[in-house]
Amino acid sequence: MKKLLSLVVVSLLWCTYSSAALLRATTEKEIIYKDIEECTKDGYWICSIEKITQLEKVFLNKGYYLSHCSYVDYKAPCSCERETSSIKKKYCEFRMKPKKIKKTRMEAADYCSNLSNRKNKEVRNEYYKSCMQDQGYR
Repeated sequence: MKKLLSLVVVSLLWCTYSSAALLRATTEKEIIYKDIEECTKDGYWICSIEKITQLEKVFLNKGYYLSHCSYVDYKAPCSCERETSSIKKKYCEFRMKPKKIKKTRMEAADYCSNLSNRKNKEVRNEYYKSCMQDQGYR
């Protein structure tokens, strides 16, 4: 009877430990995937290529993987690394380039203002104007 009781107790402890580990892994995956989703918008990557690569590596190191882009009709988040041929991989890399999100006029003005303040007093106005044109505003 003591052996049976000890066996039940040990098995319950083991089940509790394994379910806690599973819960921890799920939570960890959700946290990493949340970071990845913050870098996507409307099925496109919006972060820099370096950040995307870093997030993919973290995701892969934890034992998870992103699906092939060709399987999900090239909607982010997906990975080009696992494509079957080099042609598909090049096409995927071309198609999945991060999209540049246009800044609002105020964001562009703040950005250009900060950049122009680093320049000489004589060229600040011209630098600000050219920066705003580069951002898509006249």
